[in-house]
Amino acid sequence: MEWIHINRKLPDSSAPVLIATRRYIALASWNAEESRFEMESREDAAMISSRDITHWMPVPELPQERHNDWERELLLCDGVSVESRLPGVPVEYAGKAFDKEYYFRSRGKRWSLAVAETVDQAVEAGGADDPLRAAEFFCTGRYSDDEFAAGYMPLEQAEELIRRCVRLWKAGQEEPARAAEKEGSHS
Repeated sequence: MEWIHINRKLPDSSAPVLIATRRYIALASWNAEESRFEMESREDAAMISSRDITHWMPVPELPQERHNDWERELLLCDGVSVESRLPGVPVEYAGKAFDKEYYFRSRGKRWSLAVAETVDQAVEAGGADDPLRAAEFFCTGRYSDDEFAAGYMPLEQAEELIRRCVRLWKAGQEEPARAAEKEGSHS
C-alpha cells in the first residue's frame, strides 16, 4: 500500500486509516460531515492537528500467523495437536499426543513436558517429586540461567520442544515392542 496525498483523494468511509504529518503517523477516521480527520486516541489528538495531515492510507491487514488464531486446533506434527495454549508467563500447552494427553510448561529457568492418560495426570506430574508416578513419560530441561527467561520462551521454541519430546516418547514406546517382536521370532 502507498500513502495517498490528501489533495489527491480523501477516504471514502469513516473506517480507520493511518494518517501522516511531517513528524507523526497515527490512526484516525475520516469525518466527511466536518471534512476532517479525527484521531483515534487522545494522545494523538493532543499532538496532531487535522490541518497538519498530509497523507493517509488504509490500515493494512494483520499478518496471518498461525499463533494469532487461538480458536483453531494447531497440529504440531503427525499425531500431535494443541488443544489449549497460554502465551505469556508461564508458557503452557496442553493437547493430544496420539492416544494420550500431554502438558508442557515453561517457567522460571526450566521447561517440562509430561505425557499421561489424562491432562490432569500430566499437569500433576509437572509438580510432583516423582513425576513418573503420575505420567508415563516426563522430560524436563534448563532453558536459561536467567531467573525468568523460560516464562518468556518464544512459542516456536516451545512447539519444537514439544515435537522433540513426543518423538522421544514414541521412540521409547517402539523400542520394547521391537525387542518383544525380535524375541518372539527367535523362539
